Amino acid sequence: MRISDLFRVGDSTMAKAGPTTPVQAKVQEKRGPGRPSTGGRGIGVLVRFPPAEEAALEALDEWIAAQEVPLTRPEAIRLLIARGVAASPPARRARAKGKR
Repeated sequence: MRISDLFRVGDSTMAKAGPTTPVQAKVQEKRGPGRPSTGGRGIGVLVRFPPAEEAALEALDEWIAAQEVPLTRPEAIRLLIARGVAASPPARRARAKGKR
């Protein structure tokens, strides 16, 4: 009995080292649709703190640490904005000169 008789082409017992034709290589390279959505469908707002305003960021971190419920920076910023908007009186509209 020869070795070639034991392992025939297409036999499921034959170990495959990799793609044997260019078509098989393309099939194996095909990837899935990508990373699933994380739900971030809201409007993104990026806020950078320049080195001159580093004290504001440190104050924010201290405020977060003083809270009873642990917050992330984005959660804390959203909460502070909501509180600030709710507490401030509505702005008066400036009149244009000459119109009454």
